[in-house]
Amino acid sequence: MIKVDGTTYPHVFVHTPIRRRAEIKDTSLTGFMLDGKYHRDIMGVYYQYEMQFSALRGYESEYTALHEVLASATEFHTVTVPYNQTTMTYTAYVTMVADELKKISGTRNIWGNCTVSFLAKEPK
Repeated sequence: MIKVDGTTYPHVFVHTPIRRRAEIKDTSLTGFMLDGKYHRDIMGVYYQYEMQFSALRGYESEYTALHEVLASATEFHTVTVPYNQTTMTYTAYVTMVADELKKISGTRNIWGNCTVSFLAKEPK
């Protein structure tokens, strides 16, 4: 299950592994000081998630709806992702969406294995 902008997609399942990266960002004040020591001025930790998902058979329209949301020209999304032993909801922007055409069945195209990357709007 995946949740984006308050909408749950119960028939879309997330593949494992899910990749999570914590980027520790510095401000412009970071660097070597006059005493020769390196000083860090940390702005915060920005979480980036990369996950892949597909839909259960018969729920391709749910997959399509989610893909359209993620691939839209929307500045930010509210996403709920696994975090440690629970979940975390945060505002993020989509940096990439890619999927695969798995099957052509008559007049239907069956898409799947959608990969999406989220990067936090602000530090945690």
